[in-house]
Amino acid sequence: MSPVGGALLTLTAWLTGRAVLPGRRQLPRSPLEEQATAYLAGCALLVTAASLGLLAGLPLSSPFGALLPAAGAAAGILRLRRDHAEPLEEEAVRGPALLLMTALGLGSAALTLAWPLNEFDPILHFAFKGRLLAAGELPSGEAFRGVTGSVGRVMTHPNYPLGIPILEALSARLGGGWEDRWIQVPLAFWSAALPWVLALGLRDSGRPAAAAAAWIAAATPALYVRGFLADGTAAFAAAGLGEEKMLGGRGDLPVMALFGAGCALTLAAWRRRNAAPAAVGGLCLAGAAQMKNEGLALLGVLALALGLGLLLDRARALRPAAAALTVAALAAVPWLAIRAGLPAIDENYGARITWSEVVRNLTQEETAEASPIRPENYGSDWTDSSRLRPVRIVRYFGREFADPLSWGLLWPLALFGLAGARRRPELRWLALTLLGAVALYALVLLVTPWFLPALHKKGIPARLLVHLVGPAALLIGARFGRDRSRPAAG
Repeated sequence: MSPVGGALLTLTAWLTGRAVLPGRRQLPRSPLEEQATAYLAGCALLVTAASLGLLAGLPLSSPFGALLPAAGAAAGILRLRRDHAEPLEEEAVRGPALLLMTALGLGSAALTLAWPLNEFDPILHFAFKGRLLAAGELPSGEAFRGVTGSVGRVMTHPNYPLGIPILEALSARLGGGWEDRWIQVPLAFWSAALPWVLALGLRDSGRPAAAAAAWIAAATPALYVRGFLADGTAAFAAAGLGEEKMLGGRGDLPVMALFGAGCALTLAAWRRRNAAPAAVGGLCLAGAAQMKNEGLALLGVLALALGLGLLLDRARALRPAAAALTVAALAAVPWLAIRAGLPAIDENYGARITWSEVVRNLTQEETAEASPIRPENYGSDWTDSSRLRPVRIVRYFGREFADPLSWGLLWPLALFGLAGARRRPELRWLALTLLGAVALYALVLLVTPWFLPALHKKGIPARLLVHLVGPAALLIGARFGRDRSRPAAG
């Protein structure tokens, strides 16, 4: 396989997304905002449509696997012909800053493709399923539901979402085969796309707000690598199991980008009292739910936050909120139907979050029985005086929030953004989403069956917090913008 298959699917995703974006007068946007939003919406729509086909028994190796991207591309081309006369807005970021941000985005894509798939999660959790789908297997078949080996089940986490495997399988289909480097092409632009879709979400707040949100996201090192330059360039230059790199075929950046897009488009719709952007936002939220299980949990948090936000805003933005949640729920149905038939993983947190389990983990010290290696190898993570999980969780989150090499100024500035949200009805739901998601992730770590220092060594909670860059950056950017909602004209 050459890069052609991945490049074709990336182009197809962009065209598919262009087909469903609201008109440029309905949702004013710049060229880069349009390209980024179309790419993310297109990836979400392709994954949703492919899941519906798989649920109906249509393998991706059948004509369905070729007709699906062809149909999306054709719809996008027709939309381009219709929209060519409609003007686009100026970029929120301009001049040398625009060149630098573009270089960051293209650099992140180049670094993604610099190595083939080489870490545990990208290979075992996602690419293994992608290879099966590319070979014509169905989620209802024995390969997903019953394969075991001498050491137990061969497939790690059978009910992990199929979003990334579907994109990989479609890339292999269009490229005529599987190659571990080039099936990453459609997965290479998550970090590049996020800043521009955040700028779109705050366009109605003015250029300073849109530019601030875009910049704070693009300048967050965790979009590319954890502990930026802490070990020189080693994290960029070496493959392996270190978990420093965020780029590649893992699921955290797609959740970040799609959840951020869903929040940004819902915010734009809330301010304009227009349901059309919110519907595309709902599609992106469903896309996040189909990339990693955390995306589904975040969708639940967002639904609760929107409900509370509507109560606080006297339901004045009911149509946009309802559009986002309705589309998200409907688009997630095919994956949820597939998931219902797959074996539950040992991280079945829905069953573990019980009152008795929470109380037990609040009061009991953690033992090393679940540790995959000798506990003393964890250093201070194991030898610290307190082995209570709540103490460890607070310490782990505190280290992340205070780590500028991974997060820059994101989290200190997020406090600044949260402080301003309580006086602005259109931002309250976004603040509740951010706070609720952090609380949910802390609760998940409290009840996880895994040894907590082992998870920390693998990049938790950093790999959870990166999902929240979008809402955090939107809250920060909004502090630099106009403090009023502006209904759409006409």
